Amino acid sequence: MAQWADQRSALEAQRLQLNATFAAEDLACSKAFAVNDCLISLARRKRAALAAISKQERLLNAQEREFRAQRQQQSLLEKQVERDSAEKERLEANKPEALQNKKAEQKDKQRAHADGVGKQAANPQTRRAEKANPPLSAADVAQSQAAFAKKQANAQQNRLERDRRIAEQAANPAKPAKPIPTSP
Repeated sequence: MAQWADQRSALEAQRLQLNATFAAEDLACSKAFAVNDCLISLARRKRAALAAISKQERLLNAQEREFRAQRQQQSLLEKQVERDSAEKERLEANKPEALQNKKAEQKDKQRAHADGVGKQAANPQTRRAEKANPPLSAADVAQSQAAFAKKQANAQQNRLERDRRIAEQAANPAKPAKPIPTSP
């Protein structure tokens, strides 16, 4: 963190020095015969110099963001390890057999997370649940399709009703309201 602060202050010092230099050159340009050419050339050089400093700042910001992201990721992993160890201790006190299964599942989860594999591929319970759910019968599929068609028909009817009301309002504009009576 201190290294980035030092680099930022160095870049700021460079920027201030460049601005001072260009301010002096600006004064010199105002004394020259071809003022506009001089100012245009000066502006180009100033933009190029400041662009280089801005590029260094963007790189510095990217490095800092990367460092913070890595630190946060490490913190999350440490918290996960702490939670897992606490759960492990709790399971050891309650069920020694369940602990062995849970340990294996946790190791699978950690490996999958470290390898970038999704949770479903690493979680055996999810795979068992997918096998346990049988496919829908033809009657269930037909019933859900009929319910969907009914909802779509109702939605279409509501849209048509809304469009009709809007058309009526456009065709028959409302009468202007009477003015508020004044006190005598």
